[in-house]
Formats: sequence, C-alpha cells, structure tokens
Amino acid sequence: MIWWLLGGFFAICFMLSMSKELRRFRNGIYLLLTLMFCFLGLAITYRHNEWIILLIRLFVFVASPLCLFILAIGLIGNGIVMVKKEGLHPMNLLSAYFGIGIFVFMGIVFVAITRYDLSMFVLSFLIFCILMMLYAAFIFTAFLLYSMIYRILPKNSRCDYVLIHGAGLLDGHRVSRLLALRLDKGISVYEKGGKRAKIIVSGGQGEDEDLSEAAAMKQYLLDKGIDESSIIVEDQSTSTYENLLFSKTIMDHLSQNYKCIFVTNDYHVFRTSTYARQLKIKAQGVGCRTAMYYLPSAFIREYLAIVYQYRLSFLVVVGIWLLFLGISLGLF
Repeated sequence: MIWWLLGGFFAICFMLSMSKELRRFRNGIYLLLTLMFCFLGLAITYRHNEWIILLIRLFVFVASPLCLFILAIGLIGNGIVMVKKEGLHPMNLLSAYFGIGIFVFMGIVFVAITRYDLSMFVLSFLIFCILMMLYAAFIFTAFLLYSMIYRILPKNSRCDYVLIHGAGLLDGHRVSRLLALRLDKGISVYEKGGKRAKIIVSGGQGEDEDLSEAAAMKQYLLDKGIDESSIIVEDQSTSTYENLLFSKTIMDHLSQNYKCIFVTNDYHVFRTSTYARQLKIKAQGVGCRTAMYYLPSAFIREYLAIVYQYRLSFLVVVGIWLLFLGISLGLF
C-alpha cells in the first residue's frame, strides 16, 4: 500500500509542478519516481502470482543484465562511429566512455555479490560505488525521459520573437547541415505564426571563423526569401546561455511584454529551456531533428551539462551518502 501512496504522491507533485512551470528539471525526477513506485506497488500487490514473480525474476536477472550488456556494446560502437564521422575529439568519445562505465558497473556488482572474502571497508566502498552509479543512471533516465516529453509538448507559434541558436560554420564561413536544420525550423515557426515575429539569429565569431555565425545565418535567411526587416542579428554570444542572455537584452530593449520561441536541436531543447527560465524569459523551445548516430553523445553531453548546472544539489546528495559511509565504517 505504501508504494502506491508514494506513487500517487509523486504523481501529484509532477502534475502540480508541470502546471506551474514546464521548464523545471524536477518534473523529470517526479515523473520517474512516480513510475518506479507504481511499478513496485504493482509487483508487491501481485507478489503471490507465480507468473508475476517469474516475470520480475526474468527482468532482474536476465533482461536487465542482457540489456545493459547490449547497451554498453552499442555505446562503444557509437563512439567509434562518432570518431569516424566527426573526428577524434574527447566529446565525440562520450558514448564510448559511458559504454565502458556500464561494463565497470557490471563488474563491480559481480564482485560485490560473488566474493565472500571482502573486508567490510572494501565491501562498503563497492556498495557506495554501486549507489553512485545507480544515482547517476536515475538522473540520466529522468533527464532523458522528460527531455523527450518536453520536446513534443505543443508550443504556440504565435510569438513576438523567434530566436535561432547558432552553431559552428563550415570552412569558417558556410552554414553547416546542423545549423541549416535549425534555420529551416525557425523559418517554419515564423511562417506558422503568421510572419508577425522578428527572427533573432544568435551566434558570435569563433577563432577559426571568417565571420560571425549570426551573419552567416542572416544571409541564409535572406537567400530563403525572409525580409531583412524581420531579421535581428546578435553576434556577440559564445554559448547557449549567452545566446539567451544577449538576445534577452535586445528583446527587452524593443518590447516590454513579449513571448519568444527559441530553436535549437531536439536533444538541446530542454536544457536551453532551463536557462530561459533562469533568465526569466517567457520562452518555450522547439527542436529540429538530429542525425541518429549523433544523438547518444549529444544526450550524454546535455546530461553532463545539467549535472553541472545543478551541481550543488547533486553534491549534497553525494555528501550525505559519504557521511553515512564514514559512519558505517566508524570513521566519524
């Protein structure tokens, strides 16, 4: 009964939080906790059913390890594909690193449950590592789940500004395929909104670029038939946060009460929306599609950025677990 109550409690928290603000990371946490506790409630309610018990055992001891193994192999393979297509760079190896991390997790679990000669210190340390990895997996799942939900939530195209986030230029001056997809999506939002909005192209000039991303984006829009009077250039930003911050300065100067839709890649929409919330911009995000091979590394990078963004909360949780570990080992 307690598990159903907990599931219902977090379901209410999820709905209340969603109704108040769609752009909160806690929404994903509430949703995943709801699903977990409802699953536990279902399993305990039917714990005397032989078929349910069999399915749970198959899930825990067969399906889960097999899925983790396949996932790890797939992530490592994706890392190899990323290097072939995007070049040898640490960020392009993120999926491979996570695949190796899954194998490390499985190895630690295997040692912890099969070795009976481990000292209390070693066993406690292994359990702590397992808990940390499970905590990281929980946060990642919550982020991935809610990112996918947020991306498909309906957005009102009737806005005052369409903010298109920049991306790196090819050969220092040409719009890349990734950036072209963002621009095409921005044009679509602009047209669906009745062409009443101003389009803000946002992106500064990198060290290896001949012109700013915003300048190249403006030319792309002009070539697509967008009137120059509808385009606003923001060419000083160097990051997602600055895209929003500097564009906000422009919008605040031009309007007092406005609505904005920002356009980026689908994997990037939710994290960008959290920045918009922090900056108190009335903005929702829409995403353009991304090549499938690019998504694993992209979502992992977004996850790491979210962890850094909310690092204080995560450090508090880790600190509490470290304190309990120290107390259990008699260190405090």
